[in-house]
Amino acid sequence: MSFRTKIISHINILLFVFMMSLASILVHLRAKEIKNTMKKDAQTFATLTAGPLCDSYENYYESGYFKFREFVLSLLSLEKELTRVAIYTVDGKRVFDSYEFEGKEIEEIEGKEKETLDKRIRQINPTYSYEKD
Repeated sequence: MSFRTKIISHINILLFVFMMSLASILVHLRAKEIKNTMKKDAQTFATLTAGPLCDSYENYYESGYFKFREFVLSLLSLEKELTRVAIYTVDGKRVFDSYEFEGKEIEEIEGKEKETLDKRIRQINPTYSYEKD
């Protein structure tokens, strides 16, 4: 192998390593940006829909369940990432969970998750959480 061929191959290897490093950094930054955007969108959605959701619950849950169900389903269809809506009292009692529309079993929350939920319930602002698949 000549000196020129060695130099060209070393430069190619360095360029390859540089490009792969740059690509991995860009992927990491984009993933972080997407996560932050999702958090911001979730907070905005929770803030904008909490009032109408609670009003609809108070007005229609007992008397006009069909209207309430349609309202919740329309909320769920507005955001493709939204999978569940729940309403809790200040005491931590769950009064509504959208899983009841699908006939899914609603498990009771215990332990550290219960403490976290109680803390979130006592906040003034609406909250959100992510469920892992």
